[in-house]
Amino acid sequence: MSLLANKTMKDIKYRQYIGHNIWHHWGILKKGCFTSPLMSTQSESLQYTGLPDKNGVEICEGDIVKEQGSVGKVVYGGGIFKIDWIIVRQEWSETLRYHNENSEIIGNIQENLKLLKE
Repeated sequence: MSLLANKTMKDIKYRQYIGHNIWHHWGILKKGCFTSPLMSTQSESLQYTGLPDKNGVEICEGDIVKEQGSVGKVVYGGGIFKIDWIIVRQEWSETLRYHNENSEIIGNIQENLKLLKE
């Protein structure tokens, strides 16, 4: 693998919720490693966005984020990761890349769905 290919390649990572606060992480890592998804689980695979929140935690599809009192869930649609704002304190753009540095992950839709209710 050339140096250029190594620099431009990004990790393609997913996670699956197994239950009882247990997650299975899988994907293709730029080091050439591959781990596979679990076929026995009912949980869908949720992709990492490649963006960190304000605390440096990787944001994943299905995460619940909070920014200045507004709360939303991270979704993928139309070729981009977006925030579906549920509790809105002010008007925001939906595009995640405009919010990741100011948002904080406060949970996820598998374990903390109640966070999306006002």
